[in-house]
Amino acid sequence: MNTSIKRLTNALASRFGYHIVPEWRAQGWPLSRHLQQLFKILEVNCVLDVGANEGQYHDFLRDEVGYSGLIISFEPIKGLADRLLERAKSESNWEVVGHALGSAPGTLHFNVMSDSKFSSFLQPNHRQVGRFTNENRVVRIEAVQIETLDKVINETFEGLPNRHLYLKLDTQGSDLDVLLGAQTILHRLRGLQTEASVRPIYAGMSNHKESLAALEAYGFDLSAMFPVSKDRAQRLIEYDMILVNRSWADDVCGNAFVNR
Repeated sequence: MNTSIKRLTNALASRFGYHIVPEWRAQGWPLSRHLQQLFKILEVNCVLDVGANEGQYHDFLRDEVGYSGLIISFEPIKGLADRLLERAKSESNWEVVGHALGSAPGTLHFNVMSDSKFSSFLQPNHRQVGRFTNENRVVRIEAVQIETLDKVINETFEGLPNRHLYLKLDTQGSDLDVLLGAQTILHRLRGLQTEASVRPIYAGMSNHKESLAALEAYGFDLSAMFPVSKDRAQRLIEYDMILVNRSWADDVCGNAFVNR
């Protein structure tokens, strides 16, 4: 379908209160719409993409959310980080850091799974969820460098103090560890996104209730929840939890988040 026909079709649909969404965008449409509104309200101009993998979240922000600001992607698997670095050469607003983030600096063994999206410091646990048995299987172990988000923000990226930060976490079980290493900059995060676990697929990971309690204690309020995966019985396995900095929202936005 050419551009003029698309525009005419969308304009006609809009007159009757509809919005046409391509099939490839349908699944991520609710999340993308929410982030469009949220980024505008929070005036986000820097996204910290922790657990970048192959750059899926970067592509989602660019192609579906329409975000054009700075993205800093963190990916510990060397092969994936190298490919992201190559891609980022052609984009001025994209930085790639080839190490993990955690509660303290150091080096740890990282489990690379058969599907790299499931790679984690934690061991797979298939007792409650059998859906990912093949994908979430260790195929090799890499020693990866770990830094704290405090150090990265305060030392590596000197220009970030003037940025409005949004933190996206997808570490496959270590999101709260990243926050433990971000204590001096948590107040500067206007919002954050974390993948919360309802039915654990790793041994020893925090569940969604523990994650929400910790984030609320850090001063963040829940904004939205979006399913990520379900089992065959349609029970929720994981979902994306979106939160907003409470102090910033109360002081600056007032009731801006009501009925959005």
